[in-house]
Amino acid sequence: MDAREAVSHHHHHTTLTKLTPKKRWQETFLTELAACGIITDACKAAGVSRQAAYKARERSPTFVAAWDDAVDQAADVMEREAWRRAVEGVEKPVFGSLGGRSGSGEIGRVQEYSDTLLIFLLKGARPEKFRERIDTRHSGKDGAAIGVEFVDYRANLATTEDGPDPDRDASREG
Repeated sequence: MDAREAVSHHHHHTTLTKLTPKKRWQETFLTELAACGIITDACKAAGVSRQAAYKARERSPTFVAAWDDAVDQAADVMEREAWRRAVEGVEKPVFGSLGGRSGSGEIGRVQEYSDTLLIFLLKGARPEKFRERIDTRHSGKDGAAIGVEFVDYRANLATTEDGPDPDRDASREG
């Protein structure tokens, strides 16, 4: 059973068995969304537009819950793959000279691991330990506190029915 079949069987079969034949696209949509996490791909698989999918989401709390569950399942699939690549690694071919006049080709295989994926997994699993630590502090000259003065400029504005009085403002400048 592949990821799409397992996902379909697991949650969406029971959640959406009450769908009318006209809305059966939702089951296909949710199965694909759970497998890949990409709304556009899920819409294509179900034969509906993104707009139709979002309109159905707006109308049905049950569909919202199933949609959100499908997105969570897709994240689980991605996390499992990230873990596999980070911890178990991926076997890749190594190419080089085959010797003599044989030319070049695969001469072996190497197991590669992803340190970057491992870092992301650790940050997700233990954010209190592996999060980025940024300390931003603002200070005045020579580390002194920054002085703040609040001035109410409204008291200094002369206004007429049509707005500021340019004659009064001009007289203040001189």
